[in-house]
Amino acid sequence: MIGQDPLSHRMLDYIVKHKLLFLILATIGLSPLVAGLLIPEAGSIQQVLLFSFGTGVLSALVITFVSDFMDKDLFYDVLMNFQISVHEGGLVHESHREIPTREDAINKFFDAGQTAKIMTFTADNYIGDERVLELLKSRLTAGSKVFIILHTPIYNLRSYVDKISPFARYGKRHLSALELIRQQSLLFPKIEELESEFQDSFAVRITPIQLHIHTAIWGNRRIYSSLILRGTDGYDSPCIEVFPGLKNAQLFAHFERDFDYIWNRTDLTFSVGEIKPLYARLLSKYPMEVDLSDLDEDFITAVESEAAPILTRHHNRT
Repeated sequence: MIGQDPLSHRMLDYIVKHKLLFLILATIGLSPLVAGLLIPEAGSIQQVLLFSFGTGVLSALVITFVSDFMDKDLFYDVLMNFQISVHEGGLVHESHREIPTREDAINKFFDAGQTAKIMTFTADNYIGDERVLELLKSRLTAGSKVFIILHTPIYNLRSYVDKISPFARYGKRHLSALELIRQQSLLFPKIEELESEFQDSFAVRITPIQLHIHTAIWGNRRIYSSLILRGTDGYDSPCIEVFPGLKNAQLFAHFERDFDYIWNRTDLTFSVGEIKPLYARLLSKYPMEVDLSDLDEDFITAVESEAAPILTRHHNRT
């Protein structure tokens, strides 16, 4: 779990990180001011010039400090921290259009050495998006970790899964279980490649537990959690933005605990290697989209029966 990370601490960390720059500019700015005060003739040209130069340098220092904070989204943090709603560390956005893109979120909030935790139906907005993937790989190379939970409908193949982004681009209200399996299967080679390259720093686990939210936890800085609402797709879905609040980080911890509960239960998760053969068998019979009413009942029942021992083995581990 995370510790409290108030704005004052981040500001202090920034000053310490750039202490040499601040020291040099402060010295250059204060020296002429002190020299100007030592001039006995108040209002002399020399004093005015010294005061002008000193205040100009100090103003540049302040502007540099402020503009850099703006680049790092800390002005946004400042504004949020003065709102009553963020006292506990959370904001509700009407849609995803009001929050940073995944690339921006990674750049601003996923620091080196931290752990990203993602829970979703598929990971194609992360692993399938080359821009996002390259950013994640750069963080992994720098010592960060990325853990992903995917939902599998393998035990309920006759079902529909409510469709959230990225499937909105297909113009469908719902995604069938087989379509979800097909989407996940396309990412398995990349997932296995990443797991091989980064070992324990990158892992994907698959769970049959139905998800009620999609969550992206970026280290100890931000959580973006998408509510799954029936009849609302993609970027129109409301999103909860969570961060360490002024009072404490309890709200952040509650959302992180939701992910950790599944991740730490070996009886509730499978590896890609365990689920991959069953997916392959399904897709060998249904390589293209098919209406659920056209499914071969005996075949589907057989696959679900084959999946049952996997769940049983996992229950026996605990």
